[in-house]
This record gives sequence, structure tokens and C-alpha cells, in this order.
Amino acid sequence: MSASNASCDSIKLFGKQRETALLAETAESDRLPHGIMLTGEKGIGKRTFAKWCAMLYLCREPENNMPCGRCRSCRNIISGEHADVIYAKGEKYSKESVRDNVCFASTLPNDSDTRVFIYEDCEEMTEEQQNVLLKAIEEPSKYNRYIFTCSNTSQILETIKSRLVCIPISDMTAEECVSCLEYNGYDSDTAKRAVELYGTNPGRIRDILSDEKRIKLYDTAKKVTEALSKKDEYSAAVAMTACTTREDLYGVITILYENVTESLRVLETGGEPLLCLTKARLYALYEVLSGFALMDGTNINVKLMQAYIPAKLFAVLQ
Repeated sequence: MSASNASCDSIKLFGKQRETALLAETAESDRLPHGIMLTGEKGIGKRTFAKWCAMLYLCREPENNMPCGRCRSCRNIISGEHADVIYAKGEKYSKESVRDNVCFASTLPNDSDTRVFIYEDCEEMTEEQQNVLLKAIEEPSKYNRYIFTCSNTSQILETIKSRLVCIPISDMTAEECVSCLEYNGYDSDTAKRAVELYGTNPGRIRDILSDEKRIKLYDTAKKVTEALSKKDEYSAAVAMTACTTREDLYGVITILYENVTESLRVLETGGEPLLCLTKARLYALYEVLSGFALMDGTNINVKLMQAYIPAKLFAVLQ
């Protein structure tokens, strides 16, 4: 299945069947929450789903408790022109911008019975900014609804999280991710190859494919990852010679860190991790890579680090 069954022809939701079914059920019983937090890593479609949620709140002609995608309200949300859908982030969050939105929430909606505030990447708000927002969420006006997207919930105050319904966004299957990439203009062969190489996060894949340098970094990291799974230190050392600058080294370290953390997450859920290692060894790699990441920006010898990084990684696998 390439897309969810949401009855909205203008927004494609790939791999969101569980989420749409959950919200449709709450809509059917008139229990849509006043605040939602969509969680998951960057690139998996939280922004698109937040727009779908806004349509669900404001659709004038819902079908089977789903937004129709055709009424004036839905069309305006799709085009980004709905007067009562407020994207609160702007360039970045500030105490003033958050306070302005809180004050704006005390006014009546312009075109609908409800106004929707979308706070994207809300983990970028400071604790002070979150506290400014807290009162609006604690005592919500009947006219306002809130949608948050978040990649790192540990940065969000518990007092904020406790007042929102948290909805983890599902990972896509390989088939769904290929379909998503095809929908966004990639040919089938490119999409399938990219999913095989880079996983099933379409946003991240699009970023990689738009940058030749990132493609090379991911190729290097893939070779090192495979070598770690096979405990083949020589192959890892050979792969690292492709890193000819400090930026290359830290780019590969960052990708390896992502691979390790993703493998730990998958291992916890009973799936098949990218790195076929025990949890203890994955945690050991995590610690080493965290240490390397802290060296970013320091003056290092690239040739020395080409050999030192794989040696240090394999030392914890012994």
C-alpha cells in the first residue's frame, strides 16, 4: 500500500494508516484533543501530517470522519492560505514571537469556528519560551487547537507534554518510502536504490540525493557499518581513507552515530537492526562515537584520524 486511506486527494500520506484511523475514531466520537504532539525523527512526514490534522479540525464537509480535501477550508490549508492556520515558528522561535502567538490566541478566529496553531520543531524552543506558551495550553480557549511536531521529546517540559496527546509517527515500509519518493518526482529505479542505501526516511533521502558530497559520506558510512557488523577492521580502515577533510570525518561520524542509535531503537522493538551487534556492543559504539562528536571543530590530523577512528571503534567490539 503506497498511501493511507485518508479521503484527501491533495495530500498524500504514506504509511500513516494507524494515525489517521486513531484520529478518525476520536473525531467520530467528538473527542478530538485540543492539543496534539507528533513525534518522530526529522524527515518522516510530521509537517505533512500536521497539515492533515489541521484539515481534520477545520474541514467543512468531512467524509468518514476524515478531511474531504475539496472544501474551501481544506483547499486553503493545502495552499497554505488559511487565515486560521498559524505556523508559529517563522525563522526561529523567540520569547517575543511565542508571546505574540499566545496573545493572538485570545482573539476570535477569522474564517472558521476554530483556529489551529502549528508549532513545528518545538524542541527548538527554550525552557523560558515553553513556559510562556504553557498557560495557553493549560487553559485552552474553545476556539483554539494546537499541533506540535517534535524530533526530541526530552527537550520538552513535562508540563507541556502532559497536556497534549502524543502521537508517534510510524516509520514507512520500504515500499511506502519508494512510493513517497516517486510521488515527489524521483524515478522508480532511483527511489528503490536510495531506499536500499539510505533507509526509509524520505526527507533524509531527499536531502542526501540533493547533495553529491552527502552521497559520498553516506556511502563511506555504509561501508564502515557493514565492516562493523562483519568485524572487518581492515575494510573499515580502507573505507575511512575516503574522508580527506575534517568535515568528511565528522560527517561520517554523525551518520555512524545515527546508524547506531537507530539500531538500538530497532533492537528494542524486536526488529532487525542495521548493525547486527549485541545491545552492549551497540552502547559501547554509541559512547565512542559520542566522544568523537565532541571533538568537532578541534584541530586534528586527518590522516591519523582515518586510522584512529576505526581502531577505536573495533577496540570496543573485542
